Amino acid sequence: NIALIGADNLEQASQRADTIVIMSYNIKTGRMTLTSVMRDLLVYIPDKNKYDKINASYSYGGEQLLLKTLNKNFDLNIKHYITVDFKAMEKLVDAVGGVNINVKYEEIKYINQSIREQNRELGGELNYLEKSGNQKLDGRQALAYSRIRKVGNADWERTSRQRTVINAIISKVR
Repeated sequence: NIALIGADNLEQASQRADTIVIMSYNIKTGRMTLTSVMRDLLVYIPDKNKYDKINASYSYGGEQLLLKTLNKNFDLNIKHYITVDFKAMEKLVDAVGGVNINVKYEEIKYINQSIREQNRELGGELNYLEKSGNQKLDGRQALAYSRIRKVGNADWERTSRQRTVINAIISKVR
């Protein structure tokens, strides 16, 4: 098991984990599974001796406290992690040549809003999406797609989008 952590670097004050995914790999079968941990899940945070949202454990003690929190609350033994911030996520998607995603019509408005927000914080070009359907997204667009909260089943669908992007990256790397 490896914890995949997406750090929210657009809100420097909070620095909570924006995304928490556990990637499990079965050596015998070669099968990989991605399991999202809902970022607002109320859990016991060791070392702070209190209950709080799981993504707060990252702001309290970085990756090590987040791992300790995951392990304590879910009876796991995760020792390894990969952390990316928004810039690194964009670069990762761009490094694999973009990812193919089936974008829904109702998602376009929110993707473009997020692209604008990310552009204000990170700079770069505004490369808005203009249509729905299967298409190749660059790093900025894929990050914006992963962050949508207001379409579908709120955070449940948001975590599904994140796993879709992660799976697309892994497929390109393979």
